[in-house]
Amino acid sequence: MKELKINKDKLLEVYKSDIHSFLFDSIIEGNTPAQIIVDDIENISIFLIYEGNCVYFGGEVGDKNKYKEAITFFKENYLNDSRRKEVGLVKINYYPEVWENELLEELKGFKHKVVDRFLFKQELNSVPIIKKNDDLIIKSIDNDILKKDSLGNHNCLIDEVEGMWGSVDNFSNNGFGYCAIMDENIISWCTSEYVSKNYCGIGVETIEECEGKGVATIIANEFLKKCVDLNIVPYWDSWKENTPSVRVAEKNQFQKICDYRIVLVKLN
Repeated sequence: MKELKINKDKLLEVYKSDIHSFLFDSIIEGNTPAQIIVDDIENISIFLIYEGNCVYFGGEVGDKNKYKEAITFFKENYLNDSRRKEVGLVKINYYPEVWENELLEELKGFKHKVVDRFLFKQELNSVPIIKKNDDLIIKSIDNDILKKDSLGNHNCLIDEVEGMWGSVDNFSNNGFGYCAIMDENIISWCTSEYVSKNYCGIGVETIEECEGKGVATIIANEFLKKCVDLNIVPYWDSWKENTPSVRVAEKNQFQKICDYRIVLVKLN
């Protein structure tokens, strides 16, 4: 397996699925750091992508040994002892489904399971109007908010930004988002992920004691208005079992475009 810089069209020729095309856009445009590994630079049949704690296996071949070689490469270079200390949970995405059996077989020595996920998309043709609570302040996550460490839970917001974007500066220059403030405490935030010229993903989180009060729905709605201004179509990725997340997406008129499965590996 060899590392390679490659364009999106070449990736999709092998992956043959647009489930993660918005992620590929962000990688190709340089907004999401990732490593792309291929089996043969001249004649690509399979590949894998490392992006944070997410891994993507793609391609289909007749020789099953090619799958085993790729997974062995992944185990030796990504699931080794030193990496286990850095990454606690690995989300393995794959297409086509033939990868699933091979992954489960080759990862028998690890704690792993297959988990269902939903992918939603909002085409921005119809953004609902959602009323904001009077005691809730919605703020753009700009430099003023990022520097205002007097706000409660400010460190949680910074952790979210740095975890996805690598640094606050990178987010300030290339990302956008909103947070909800109540009584001088940040209680929820909605940030852009995998941003490209035309698309982005969404990350939403609410502190535990404020969950179930509609706050995430409100700031996600504010985020959608910004997407309209920027003409960026947003995707919403969720665990199937995460009913509150699914409901927030549906209340903001995201449409489910597919169900898919991943292999979840717990390293510690």
